[in-house]
Amino acid sequence: MYLSLETRAALFIVFATSVVLILYLQLKYFRNWGSKRIDAKLERDDLYNSIVTIKAVTQSLLSRGCDIGKAEELADMAVIAFDRRDNILARELLDRAKNEINNSSKDMEENPFRVGKVASDPGLPRPNESEISIQTRFLISRALSISDDENILSMSKQAQTALANGEEEMALSLAYRCNKSAEILASNQDELR
Repeated sequence: MYLSLETRAALFIVFATSVVLILYLQLKYFRNWGSKRIDAKLERDDLYNSIVTIKAVTQSLLSRGCDIGKAEELADMAVIAFDRRDNILARELLDRAKNEINNSSKDMEENPFRVGKVASDPGLPRPNESEISIQTRFLISRALSISDDENILSMSKQAQTALANGEEEMALSLAYRCNKSAEILASNQDELR
């Protein structure tokens, strides 16, 4: 079948415009949609990490005899909101729970005779401490409770040094790696048994 030169040129123009249109739509709409989905997943992950951190800190404070019933209640409500996919409400409840924990920490420092005073404990939040440093210290203490491997100890010291130097993002990254490595070592040891 023979196509004339005009027909071939018309088909080529239609093909070229189709390709250009598809590329335009891909760049204009679909990539933005994909990045929004990724951002939403990252936000959910961050929210989940915040919930786990708050729950761990409240359990630690409760085990030391601190009165943080309101913070624990707010954290439980945040879990329910998280399960319902209401991220805004969950974030607000977590912020309120953090404020309650900070207020209870201040009360502990002001009253030296209070049962459960542990201001020097690295696993507890300190007044006006950022969420990143709380998460970092929690991950470090969790990793050290899982494994006492030399590499884990080294990574935890690096994370603590970075946190002390004010490099919170670096410290959090090191703490995540330290925690993940400790979990992998623990699971490998369990498999060998």
